[in-house]
Amino acid sequence: MIDDGYSIRRAERHELARLEAIERAAAKLFLTTRYASLSEKGESLPVQFLEKQQEQGLVWVVICDDAPIGFAVIHHAIDAQPFLEEMSIEPEHTRRRLGARLLETVCDHARGNGAQYIALTTFDDVPWNAPFYASHGFRRLTDAELPDGLRRRLALELELYPGISRTAMRRDL
Repeated sequence: MIDDGYSIRRAERHELARLEAIERAAAKLFLTTRYASLSEKGESLPVQFLEKQQEQGLVWVVICDDAPIGFAVIHHAIDAQPFLEEMSIEPEHTRRRLGARLLETVCDHARGNGAQYIALTTFDDVPWNAPFYASHGFRRLTDAELPDGLRRRLALELELYPGISRTAMRRDL
């Protein structure tokens, strides 16, 4: 338990249904950006994916009053290193360093399991995305530094959503 009433732990299966609502609530922050149309689409992670990751112990939740209010999920399907697929905190719980705590929990897990680094893709031009990760030890990768899997992932995102500004980042562990 974190001394401010929040705790972080691995997600339980019955909590997975709640994660979609958290993701959608967090996505509403994008309504004030040039990515508002993506937020309005309301796409969220498939429950089958979340179930698979939860079974492997790769989904964490931030708990407040016995309910999830944030989550992070990773997988190892890209370049055999942890990839942060999603991290979301309900907007009314932001500005409490919960994202930072959750990110450190995920990085600690990855480090403890022998990962060399953890990677992610994020919006390059949204003030609370790439700069947040940079402030926590992630660095933008140049095209020459991109491993094959991350290069394909970034290309797919840019193909699916033309006109977006995405970057790949990694934090060495």
